[in-house]
Amino acid sequence: QQAQLAQTALFVGIASDDFKDSPGQGDFLIRQVVGVQVSDGSLVVGDVLRPGQRIRFHIRDRDAAVEEVEALMAQYKRARLTEMMKGEPSPPAAGLLMFTCVGRGRALFNEANYDSRMAYISTGVPVAGVFCNGEIGPVSGKSHLHGFTSVFSIVRPRGAKASSDGKADADASDADKESD
Repeated sequence: QQAQLAQTALFVGIASDDFKDSPGQGDFLIRQVVGVQVSDGSLVVGDVLRPGQRIRFHIRDRDAAVEEVEALMAQYKRARLTEMMKGEPSPPAAGLLMFTCVGRGRALFNEANYDSRMAYISTGVPVAGVFCNGEIGPVSGKSHLHGFTSVFSIVRPRGAKASSDGKADADASDADKESD
């Protein structure tokens, strides 16, 4: 099965910080392998790579995508709980916007609405969104155009104040950075 996935779902992750000792989940910008040049063994990747740049191969599969969506939603719940325990909760979410790739959904999860269902279960707020063929979301604090991802954005009531750390709210995250 891994060999089949490598032929149909192989991606290259480009490290967002070449100097980070142990890059992990969320530290790679995922790009599609467009082709292989058999004559010299090179890969054609959907981005410009610099000599010496750190890359990692990634496989897009259901299990990795489920793991990452669940980790993202657990991270959201932990952050909310931590804020509440400190007595400094950010205003509750009024809704969630989801921008998800047409290559996800039933095609990836073998069931409809997996991403939106997990988002609703985790936040308890209405979820609205669209299917996309390219999603804009952050990797290491910079916005990028992605593919085969879901991007979530928390919507708060007008006039809601920033969280206690002064940021507007770090809940908007690329849900599938490494499991593309």
